[in-house]
Amino acid sequence: MQVDTIIELPFTETVRLDGDRLGVMICNLDPRDAEDMVSRAVEELATRISRCETAWRNGDHASLQRIVMSLTGLSEQLGMNALARSASHVSGCIDTGDVTGTAATLARLIRVGDISLNTVWDIKGLSV
Repeated sequence: MQVDTIIELPFTETVRLDGDRLGVMICNLDPRDAEDMVSRAVEELATRISRCETAWRNGDHASLQRIVMSLTGLSEQLGMNALARSASHVSGCIDTGDVTGTAATLARLIRVGDISLNTVWDIKGLSV
């Protein structure tokens, strides 16, 4: 069988930030401290997503599991529910030993993470 045409399937993800969750975290901070806290949290999310990719490439499923669990908690606190769900799905696939599922859900986590981080950076006017 010969394949003449390769069709690329576009992936589109929709993310919404839960401003109420974020508001709870920053309501008792002065504006400068709140902005600093959100900036640090966004940087930490970016670092954890990068570490997920590294752990996967290295075949270190134990580290990947730890990272996605911490990513779930932090993204929930920041109101990034789609990112938290994606991280939870990766964790579930690791738990069941589903390598294909882990690869697929990790790819989705990376896409959702990228969109989520860019959304926060756009809202805050931060540079990527």
